[in-house]
Amino acid sequence: MWAALIVVAVVLALAGYGLHRLALWAEARGWIYYKNKRRPAGVGLSLIGQIYQPSIEHAVEEEQSERTKADQDDSGDK
Repeated sequence: MWAALIVVAVVLALAGYGLHRLALWAEARGWIYYKNKRRPAGVGLSLIGQIYQPSIEHAVEEEQSERTKADQDDSGDK
């Protein structure tokens, strides 16, 4: 009985570690945002959120615009 529980626990731990490594691999290829990379602003906005709170979308767009302008100012681009 105890041996079966230990085997199940080890299998679950290995499966979890395997999924973790798979997610890191997929993140390195740019397919998902998992642990090391931050999501770009606005990725989490859902359609329902945009419908009921359109000001959020405007705020995200304004923030992105300011970041772009700041990056251009830092690099000297016009």
